[in-house]
Amino acid sequence: MKNGLSSVDLRVISHELSSVMVGARVDKVYQLKDKTLVFKLYGKSRQEFVAAANYVCLTKYKRPAPKNPSGFSMQLRKHLRGKIIQSVKQYMFERILEIKFETHTLYIELFSFGNMILCDLEDKILGLNHWQKWRDRVLGVGQTYTLPPSAINPYDLDFNGFGRNFIESGENISRFLATKLSFGGYWAKIICEVAGVDAKSMEPDLNKCWISLKNFLEKMDSDAYPLVSDEDILPFGGEKASYNEALDNFFSGLEGDKEIEEVQALDDSLTKKYVDRLEKQKEGLELAEKLSVDKKVMGDLIYQNMTALNSVFQRIRENKKRNMSDKEILEKLGEFTFIKDFKGFEIVCEF
Repeated sequence: MKNGLSSVDLRVISHELSSVMVGARVDKVYQLKDKTLVFKLYGKSRQEFVAAANYVCLTKYKRPAPKNPSGFSMQLRKHLRGKIIQSVKQYMFERILEIKFETHTLYIELFSFGNMILCDLEDKILGLNHWQKWRDRVLGVGQTYTLPPSAINPYDLDFNGFGRNFIESGENISRFLATKLSFGGYWAKIICEVAGVDAKSMEPDLNKCWISLKNFLEKMDSDAYPLVSDEDILPFGGEKASYNEALDNFFSGLEGDKEIEEVQALDDSLTKKYVDRLEKQKEGLELAEKLSVDKKVMGDLIYQNMTALNSVFQRIRENKKRNMSDKEILEKLGEFTFIKDFKGFEIVCEF
């Protein structure tokens, strides 16, 4: 089941969002219990923009506003009400949406647990959904907003840069496209198939790969052709349509809309039977979320330290070719203080 937007998804939908949202003004902002933000916009028409931890879209599904607004939503109202949206775009090729106003910038991060960060024009953080701290990055009020270590932006590459980065990666062509250029496994294989090269090749025809990549980059900046199933949604493969509408239906869902309206209609006559059932469901959900936290944190740490980890594995490959023992290689890796143990191609890290 698709659980969030990829870099490819965000690139496609950011164009649709920009075409509608630029020039609109913020009317109201409210925050749901799951930290999702809803922005009521007005301009040529009234729209509602949803920013969740894992997706963004303009929505036709009505979500009931809480009786008591959160502190962050009140802060957003204070700074953004009546302000005109000047630009909506993806930052580089990251899972970050940047919304510019006359006097502020709102960054919406769609990786890890997700976050929304309100900054002034000098990127000083005025408010955010939740504080976060990594080894080389801190998100908190008063801090300067810094972006996570970035992967290579494919839109900045020319043919020579593409070839050089591929060779330096030491990866096969599919893995290079998936990880170093942030296309993910599915689209990396599609780019290889269109190029007519073996996805696992270490020496593919780079000219064919480059042409296929360039065509796909242009495709992401053109019309969407959503392909939707019960388990997934892709921006290409189906018929020409709005990707925003497809994502809204997928994530909000017709059943979800029905449930929202039912929750909104509940009153004090709700019986204890249904209250008890709801509490049991909440307890089950909290337990499931608690069990998943460790894996999410681990994935987040790997993402934040990807550049350093790539350097470590590159150093290991080089020293392996020199027939050095694991003990000798571990000594050579002394500058990487987060490495606690090493054997074969497995490392134990502490961040």
